[in-house]
Amino acid sequence: MLARLEVPVNLSADVLKRIISLIATASGWQGMVGGQAMDIQAEGKEIDSGLMDYIHSHKTGALITASVASGAILGGGSKAQLDSITIYGEKIGLAFQIADDILDVEATLKKWAKARAAIQKKARTPSLLFTG
Repeated sequence: MLARLEVPVNLSADVLKRIISLIATASGWQGMVGGQAMDIQAEGKEIDSGLMDYIHSHKTGALITASVASGAILGGGSKAQLDSITIYGEKIGLAFQIADDILDVEATLKKWAKARAAIQKKARTPSLLFTG
């Protein structure tokens, strides 16, 4: 939508280009796609805190950061304001990723518990047939 000609005419080409670049970078291999790729590659492996930080900051966090930074740019924020809102976006993105990881673990544990209960229930049927 940003690249379409229907954007408001009071938006300068420089500001528009800056926002498109910011969102494209946050979406692509230097942002969300790159973070997701690293997350997939790291699955099931022991990772260090540096890689974890990279993954967390480059997944949804990159999009959140780009979103809030775009708002500051559109609003004519100063460099200091843009820097502050960017840090805010990074922190919110990190919080989101941590919460998302916790929910993934909880959901996996719940699925595992349900599967185990179902297996135990089914395991009783054969034992009754052979002992009864």
